[in-house]
Amino acid sequence: MKYLFNLIILFSFSCNQLYSQLAISFDNKGLACDAAVNSKNEIIMCGESALFSNLTNGKQIKSGYIAIGKLGDQCQQYLLSDAKNSFRIDQCEYANEQYYFSGYGFEDKRPILISCSKNMKINWAKNAIQLQPLGKSFLCTNSIGECLISTRMPSSTAYYNFFSLIDATGKEIWTKKLDHIDLLSDIIHSAKGNFIIHFVAKGAYIEERKKYYTLPVIQVNSKGNSENNFTIHIDRDQYPQISTNKIIESLNGDLYFLGSVTNAEKRMDLLVIKTNAMGEMLWCNAYKTDKELEIKTAQLNSTQGITFVADSYGRKGGFLYGNIDPNGKILSNIFFPSKPFDQAKKLLNLNTSDLLFYDKTLQFSCLEYKNGKTCNNTTTAIEISINPIKAISYKDQRKMEEAEMYWKIAEIKLTEKAKIKGSEDCIN
Repeated sequence: MKYLFNLIILFSFSCNQLYSQLAISFDNKGLACDAAVNSKNEIIMCGESALFSNLTNGKQIKSGYIAIGKLGDQCQQYLLSDAKNSFRIDQCEYANEQYYFSGYGFEDKRPILISCSKNMKINWAKNAIQLQPLGKSFLCTNSIGECLISTRMPSSTAYYNFFSLIDATGKEIWTKKLDHIDLLSDIIHSAKGNFIIHFVAKGAYIEERKKYYTLPVIQVNSKGNSENNFTIHIDRDQYPQISTNKIIESLNGDLYFLGSVTNAEKRMDLLVIKTNAMGEMLWCNAYKTDKELEIKTAQLNSTQGITFVADSYGRKGGFLYGNIDPNGKILSNIFFPSKPFDQAKKLLNLNTSDLLFYDKTLQFSCLEYKNGKTCNNTTTAIEISINPIKAISYKDQRKMEEAEMYWKIAEIKLTEKAKIKGSEDCIN
């Protein structure tokens, strides 16, 4: 059976700026999910849209939505849809002059993986009938175009995640599975050539009945062999809730793990953990802000520390843009008010500035940080105090288990839509 679709959006931005910093949004009527930058310094954005959809059985159908373009240009649009079922593009990657997109579609919301040339022509497209996305399809691509994508199987335990490696030609090399995953956090590709998988798990000492959080780190190569695995352990009695969303690797191989931690008094703080490549604990800090913020996206900065953006999605609202040095010291921060349901998606470096791609309640939106300021020239900083957390790390002997291969060819068609422009939108 063949499946006919429409896909994608070559998308660029245009707006009349009131300030030197960019702030724009697009009326795409759908969730913003992910963004990346290509070799031309063009921005790739992806998510969903209801702009071109019709009602099916009284239900609005959304299309997969992808955007590529330089700041200040018009937007050329394309969609992914079969006109009957909802589609979404959750993640985008750019490697070896090729584009890779993951998401879901079809009547049963099966996971999809698509490769496109630099001219946005489909190289190949795959789907997996037996598998389902994990809320979103985690996707990581190495420099030669090998894609590691995560999914789950409805018929297996909810704690099993399936990981498939698909090469640049679309061939499935292997599929393996990992157990005891409460929440998958991130997958990155290491400079040493391994994929690094990080997730949150819960455990307990049976005799003491004491619960704890573990943060396993699995390093797997393209042959499917894992080595140098380790686990970070934090006391759940002191910190009842822990979330990690992002891994960053420094040039010397040190690893940062970023998210949030909630203490026994129910105060939510920023969380940053740093280890070396072998898992030796270097430091672990909570950063008190009193604004219920959680780090959602980050990148390595010029000092080999991290630049991050935290949000307070579903709580107080607001974006915190900050810089931390390699020793965990806060160097600078800017707090930008926003609505409670605006959520940070991806922080991008555009050579002369940083750009936050975020979801503004079902709108693609961008906010530029340049010379320590945002679109309204704000430099508002908030008080942040550092509280060291006791964390330990130890070697983890677990191995990825063999699984069947599931990915099959899917037929995809690109359909071009009219050009559009973004509008100036400084969010406060």
